[in-house]
Parts: sequence; C-alpha cells; structure tokens
Amino acid sequence: MDIDKIERGWLEVLYGKAISDDPIFLFAPVLWLGLMVVNYLLFDRGRDAAFKRKWFPRSVVFNGVAFTLMATAGTVLEQRSLDGLWMLIIFAPGAFMVSLHLIHTTRFCDYCGSTVNSTDRFSPPRTCQSCGAILKDHFGGSDDRVD
Repeated sequence: MDIDKIERGWLEVLYGKAISDDPIFLFAPVLWLGLMVVNYLLFDRGRDAAFKRKWFPRSVVFNGVAFTLMATAGTVLEQRSLDGLWMLIIFAPGAFMVSLHLIHTTRFCDYCGSTVNSTDRFSPPRTCQSCGAILKDHFGGSDDRVD
C-alpha cells in the first residue's frame, strides 16, 4: 500500500484534490445523522398523532430543502465556483415531488399513534396497519372511502 495515499485521505485520492477540509463535508454527515435520529424519535417512536399531523409535513419540507441545499453547496465547494448552482435545477424539483408524495401517502393513527405509510404508491392508507382503525386525513376528517 502506498503510504502517501493513506496520509492524503480518501476524498483526495478519489477526486485528486483535497476537498475534505471544507466545513460542509464535515457538517453534512452530522446534519443527516441528526435529522435521521430526530425524525425516527418523533415520527416512528412517538405516539401523539396530532403532533405528528402538525409537524410531519414541516419536517418533510425541511428535509427536502436541507438535502437540496447540501447537494448544491457540496457541488459549489467542490468546483470552487458558482457553476455548481445548476444542482438547484436538478435537485429542487425532485425534492419537491418526493416531499409532496411523502406528505400525501403518510397518515397517523389516533388510536395507537402509529405512523402508517401507504403500500399503494399513489393513494394514502385507509386503515392502520397496527390496530385496524380507520385513519383520518391530514386535516382531521375521516376518510369516507373505507367501507
């Protein structure tokens, strides 16, 4: 093994330049790990359906914006110019569509507090997978489509 390659770091060996010293490359993994833990504790482990109904859409939008900004900032810092702003054109519409889809297909059970994701790609779940209760929509009304 080449000692020089080990000392330079894996990013420098991979890209041929030292980009691992930029703060964004140290901050991004910490941000993603923190977001994963917070989202897991609040929305998967938590039992308060009203809280989840209120904060889940906001969390999804924040995660989408954070992803888009981190991807853009990483590209701008890697290229060392503002030419990397084209990443906004690529990632912003995708993050927007994924965020809308997650908000539309996720419901919360008032009885057991479970987070219920739809198994159908284009319609929200109708009943809770844990307790079988009829789920409300995001605005608190019952879903009349259930027989």
